[in-house]
Amino acid sequence: MYTLKPILAAIVFMAGYAGASVLPEASSNIVQRQNLVPLSFGNAEWIWTGEESSPGADVPLGPRGFRYQIINPSPFILPICLTIAVAADNEYDLYVNGFNIGNNFERVSLDAGFQDADIYNVPLNAEGQNVIAINATNGPDPGLGPFPNPAGLIVTGIITFSTGLQETLVSNSSWLTLAAPTPTDFFSPTFNDAAWIPASEEGTDGVSPWGVTTIVPNNVIGCLNF
Repeated sequence: MYTLKPILAAIVFMAGYAGASVLPEASSNIVQRQNLVPLSFGNAEWIWTGEESSPGADVPLGPRGFRYQIINPSPFILPICLTIAVAADNEYDLYVNGFNIGNNFERVSLDAGFQDADIYNVPLNAEGQNVIAINATNGPDPGLGPFPNPAGLIVTGIITFSTGLQETLVSNSSWLTLAAPTPTDFFSPTFNDAAWIPASEEGTDGVSPWGVTTIVPNNVIGCLNF
């Protein structure tokens, strides 16, 4: 469900873009030009680092980094907004273009880290690089103690462009990761991830041990808040 944290994060993030070049005519008309693409985990994969011996198998405790770069379909079609839903087993910390957008730390403390996804609307850099970075942490199972256990990250999103075109993105092997603790500056758009590897796919939404992750509401439309 929505909380103030994602909304405030988006406001803070927008403030950081106050001096950036934007397309005001595109932003002002975006509501009228929506393609009404639904936000769904339907094609998203639970992903991890390849440390698992099989999908959903136990992996070491600790943080792992994931990165995804948004590619513009054309120099004349510019990204202006990202609507993104994220869930993780156990924790995630989301960054876009180096800005910390939000996390699920509070819900993880209630043992509900991946049942419901968090949703964020985030402005994008229309004329530059756009990188999504997530620090996902596998924590101890409260019932078993500090031992290896399954871990995963699942993401879906809608990118809205200046023309009104929308594209979906999902977590899969196109994301990059590292089978080692997350580097401190991994979230920087200029971070060198040349040595990173494709994320391993553990199964689509609904797969064991995570089951179905809920997006509330399940028909969120990208960028309607901007």
